This record gives sequence, structure tokens and C-alpha cells, in this order.
Amino acid sequence: MSPPLKDLTCQRHSHLRLPALLFLVCGIFVINGCAQNRSGTSSSSPEATQIRTDGIQKDWKTVTVPIADLTMALPIELSGESPSSEAKKNGDVTWTDYSYEWKTGAEKHDLRLNLYVFITNWDNDFPPEAGGVSLDVMLEKSYTATERHKNSGEIEELRYLVLDGVKGVFFRAPNRQDKNRINLVWETVRYHKNKAQKLSISIYGGRSDLARLMKVINSVRLAQE
Repeated sequence: MSPPLKDLTCQRHSHLRLPALLFLVCGIFVINGCAQNRSGTSSSSPEATQIRTDGIQKDWKTVTVPIADLTMALPIELSGESPSSEAKKNGDVTWTDYSYEWKTGAEKHDLRLNLYVFITNWDNDFPPEAGGVSLDVMLEKSYTATERHKNSGEIEELRYLVLDGVKGVFFRAPNRQDKNRINLVWETVRYHKNKAQKLSISIYGGRSDLARLMKVINSVRLAQE
């Protein structure tokens, strides 16, 4: 059996349907949050993020997510929450979900940012729902599934975006309760350190702050192994 494919998203983490909804559900609905049924063993601290300030402008910092060999630049006012991990099993398929979060204080409403990094590492390979296709085909199918929501107006922008040599699906969606706030999502699938990995980066902030949100997205650096 493969990992369950229902109740797959929440603001803290998601295990997404593969391949057709690999990206769509987390990106659109992380904006509003939802509940997830969980199984397996949870841990409050997988591999803690690290902070560097070298080479970054005064009001920005570099954070590192070791589990994905990922670094990115963030405005210095964002504070990291304790990362979490959850090992899961369904039949012969085993995987671990990781969740990282940074946010600004609620009092800074106009500039408030929330950033989430979600990672799923399968212990062997992608589950059977992925269909055994190539990574490029998985991305193409996810893009096609997401495109239907762009056509219906649920998302405003959809395109492929290459970050540090890694191709992913990028889209921008408005918040349902506050159209002045938007969510930017970049997601990809890859093999990293002999693990099949799904990686999602979601940043939520004010529409007028789009340039700064995109600066965060474009600062992403990924070790390729």
C-alpha cells in the first residue's frame, strides 16, 4: 500500500497527492489553513535551521534548512519556529514529513510575512501514485492540474521557475478573506541524498510587498545531489 491520499494539507505541513495534485493543494489552501489527520511518530525538532549573516544586507539574514541542504535570505524580522518532523508508514511505503516556519509579529500587519518550508522524504522511492514517471513528467502533470485553477481565477499567476538550477512549479494566489494579501508557492520533486523528495516553499504577505516576497523566493539555493 501507499501513503493515504486524503486530508493531505494543513498550514504546518502536507503530504500531497502524486502526481496530479503534487503542488496544487498545499499552495492554494495553506493560505487559509486546514486540518490534517496524522499518523506515525512526531518530533518537535528534526534538524534545526541555522542562521548566517555573511554577505547579506543589513536588514536581511540567511537561514539554512539542513534536511534539504537549502538556504535562503529572509528579512531579519522573521523569527523561526521550532521545526517538526513526522515519520509515517502505510503498508510497505514509509516516509517522513518535515515542517519549518518563520513569521513576523502580528502587530506588523502591513508587512507581516509567513514563510513555510515543507519537505517529504520517502525512504525508498516515490509512492505508486506517482506512476513511475520521470521528474519532468511529474512536474508537467502538476502544472496541468494547477492550470485549471488559474483558468477559474483561483490563482493569479502560474509558471515554471528554475531556482539554483532546479526546475519547479511556481504560482501566486490571493487570500480568500483578504485580497490585499497573497501567497507565493514554489514546489518541486527531486532525488536528494538517495531519497525521493518533495519540496515546497510558501511565503504569505501583503500584495504591495510582492517585490520583497519574490526576493525571498529568488534567494533560494539548493544543493544538488
